[in-house]
Amino acid sequence: MNRIKEADITIIGAGIAGCIAALALSKHFNVVLIDKKEQCGEKVGECLAPAASRILHKLNLLESLLQDNENNELLLSFHGVRSYWGSHIPVHNDNLRNPDGLGWQLNRAGFEHWLRKQTTMSGVTCLWPATILDVQQGHDGWLLSIDHESIQYLPSHFVIDASGRQSKFAAMLGIKRQALDKHVSYWATAECHHPQQLATIASCDYGWWYSAKLPNNKRVFSLQTEPQLVSKGLQNNKAEYYQLAAEQPAMRTLLPDMKILQLQGMVSANSARLQKASGRFWAAIGDAAFSLDPLSSQGMFNGMATAMQLSDLLIGSDLNSEITQSKIGMEYQHQIDTIWDHYLKHRGLFYGMEQRFKHSKFWQHLNRTERVDI
Repeated sequence: MNRIKEADITIIGAGIAGCIAALALSKHFNVVLIDKKEQCGEKVGECLAPAASRILHKLNLLESLLQDNENNELLLSFHGVRSYWGSHIPVHNDNLRNPDGLGWQLNRAGFEHWLRKQTTMSGVTCLWPATILDVQQGHDGWLLSIDHESIQYLPSHFVIDASGRQSKFAAMLGIKRQALDKHVSYWATAECHHPQQLATIASCDYGWWYSAKLPNNKRVFSLQTEPQLVSKGLQNNKAEYYQLAAEQPAMRTLLPDMKILQLQGMVSANSARLQKASGRFWAAIGDAAFSLDPLSSQGMFNGMATAMQLSDLLIGSDLNSEITQSKIGMEYQHQIDTIWDHYLKHRGLFYGMEQRFKHSKFWQHLNRTERVDI
């Protein structure tokens, strides 16, 4: 039994960000990709921005993705958004003029499974299910203790935290996340043949609703709010969830029969970031570095983009040089800070456009200035 495996770079988390980083780095380094789950589960968040096609093309993945989609129904073209925001009259924003194309609505689990398959085919050592138990820093990298059926210790020069909002590796280093809000998403899916191609967003006094068409004749519904503003246990109460959605005219026309609606749970949807996203021989990407409000529709693209940004800095560098890695860490942190500042401006702009409910708690809380460690 092989109890030790060495790596140039270890990536913790085989979601979209982790797989993209593994694929970008695998031609240049010995990469190990770790994930706690053996299979990709259902997730909310399915809109992949048009600019993602550039990254897929750069990694020589775009053509094979489109070919595989013909048989597996991984994605649908994303035509744009119908928005009831700031007014009861909808505004339509389409992607027809976007130079990168339409973008996609994904079968999220299917797409992540497809990415995992590409990493395995590219020669990346993939360990799942596997869990990080402990980390120890040395003079030229890390020693990871892991719970895996064949490997117990993993020496690695560089570690990439792609573990999502948990920021598992950074948390083990004692680095905290700071949240701007307490937003969560209650989401559901249903078999649905409604012809509406545009995604729909509709604000209300306690948050906002979203719905979009998915592959395989499915539709997703999600409510973004704060948990104290709705009934406790809403994620398990189909009748109440259905009633809340039906009270919104923009959602009511899209809802299928309640019997085929499947509640999927409640997940965090807040805007949050690590106090620092890089350090000595490590960095965080995607949601592990910072997580975006679903209103931005940039979560998955952010994961892909930060994975490529970090990979571009690492390729050609000396992983053993502390001076070189320090420079990379400072440059990457500057990039993350710039993206975050840009995001905050746009977040304030778009939420500020909705003034109809400015005296209700959800919308008042958006004006909070304090940051909460999580």
